[in-house]
Amino acid sequence: MSATIQTLAPAAEQPRQLPPQMTSRLEGELLEVSMGPQHPSTHGVFRMNVALEGEIVRRLKPVFGYLHRNHEKIGENTSYLGSMPYTDRLDYFCSMTNNWAYALSVEKLAGIEVPERAEYLRVILAELTRLQNHASLLGFLLSDMGAWGTPLMYAFREREKIFRVAIWFAHDVRLHAFRRMPS
Repeated sequence: MSATIQTLAPAAEQPRQLPPQMTSRLEGELLEVSMGPQHPSTHGVFRMNVALEGEIVRRLKPVFGYLHRNHEKIGENTSYLGSMPYTDRLDYFCSMTNNWAYALSVEKLAGIEVPERAEYLRVILAELTRLQNHASLLGFLLSDMGAWGTPLMYAFREREKIFRVAIWFAHDVRLHAFRRMPS
């Protein structure tokens, strides 16, 4: 076994070397990425085409979908009652709120007076919808932050509990049909 002993020169005598410059083979080229949708209920509704140069956004083009067009066309040949089920498909997580907005607009256009009891029930169901929407949001957000699937499963468990209460309100009918039921 042999050992070599090396003496170091004083620091002033050694030439100082700088680290090599990091270069990219893509320098000056743009990377085009399609971002989105960021929320599960926005597929087909909105995304962004982004042109990146490294970490710098050089171009951004919003692309709006056309999810609403089929509902408008179907509504041209359908009655008020026939159009109601289509409004909850505009946003899967806030379906009851969309039904309520549609029912309110038709009732105002037709001059229909809704009983006070029905208004209370609508507000309660809209709030339940909001709660289940936020429970889902937290589950998806935590999953996107790296918590894997467990928080999402807990969120959906709570969402199902809220749906059970909503179905109890609607007397076991499909939830979109609840908006048009007599009081």
